[in-house]
Amino acid sequence: NGEIRHIKAFGEAGMDTEGNVELISGAALDITEKKIAEEKLRQSKEQISRILENSTEGILLTAPDGSIFSANPAACKMFGRSEEELCELGREAVVDKNDPRLAKFLKIRSEKGKVNIELNLLRKDGTEFPAELSSALFKDKNGHIKSSMTIRDITERKKAEHKLRENEKRLGLRKNIAEAFINIEK
Repeated sequence: NGEIRHIKAFGEAGMDTEGNVELISGAALDITEKKIAEEKLRQSKEQISRILENSTEGILLTAPDGSIFSANPAACKMFGRSEEELCELGREAVVDKNDPRLAKFLKIRSEKGKVNIELNLLRKDGTEFPAELSSALFKDKNGHIKSSMTIRDITERKKAEHKLRENEKRLGLRKNIAEAFINIEK
């Protein structure tokens, strides 16, 4: 029917009495389904790699003890560190240990298996920045507990929120002054 099949063939050769090579035994195995599965796996790994490489959010593969196993380019840029540095230094180098929400983050993740929270994180130069973290625990193929973590730098959002609050305060003050003048005129 023109269908292409992948065949793995093997055999044993010997010589006949006249010195000619002849096939003594052989077999052929259709490995088409295996090849199709391998190609699907390759494509899936390629897609995941493209997602990780092109994400604008930092993505870390970590362990509950604070070890970091891998970091995507966005995480490296966010922290100002290479993936190797992040893996070598772990949580201690990127989380503000004085942030009181850290203990809450770890407790919720431990109890519920996942958590979304805001924490203060640290860049390589020591500057602090606010971030939204989403983390979930899972078991790897060897049964070890790991966690995935996505990180969004929310510095600009926090600045905008602060500016909005300042404007609201000024507007409230202006409103109070205007009301005072109205009351004086009465």
